[in-house]
Amino acid sequence: LSPSSAASDVYKRQMYCCSEGVVLDLLKKVPLEALERFAEKWGLEENGEPRRELTPAEQDAMEAENPMEERFRAEVTVNGQPLRESTGYGRYWKPEDGCCDEDADRVLEHYELERNCGWAIWRVCCLWNGGKLKPETVELTMTAEPRPASLENAPRLKPQVRLWLMP
Repeated sequence: LSPSSAASDVYKRQMYCCSEGVVLDLLKKVPLEALERFAEKWGLEENGEPRRELTPAEQDAMEAENPMEERFRAEVTVNGQPLRESTGYGRYWKPEDGCCDEDADRVLEHYELERNCGWAIWRVCCLWNGGKLKPETVELTMTAEPRPASLENAPRLKPQVRLWLMP
């Protein structure tokens, strides 16, 4: 996922450095058609809940096929030194949600993101290790969590993706 790749249209990222550490916002654009196909396949209500009770295997398969979902471990390295993740969270935004999730809505507004698609939003916060650093290079490595063989073809991140945030 380098800025020159086609994936830059799908994945967006922003980094903030502050006195306590680094904050990374990762944003994944999800086409409306993908959300509609997913909802139709799994018989989802408008609120995102299935119309019928799913077995545990069906629930796992549905989660794995969710175009908004990515399961990854984020590792941030600054000037060659790994940082410890202190907090993080994920949010989803879909056009039919409108202003239901004020936090997600504020993120879309802040980054001036289009609203005719879905967005998966992740924030990763890492503390400086024992003191202030002046970031010269910042690298984010996202490592996808393993999936069962039966779900191997479901859309997801490559096994490991490196994003150079600086220089």
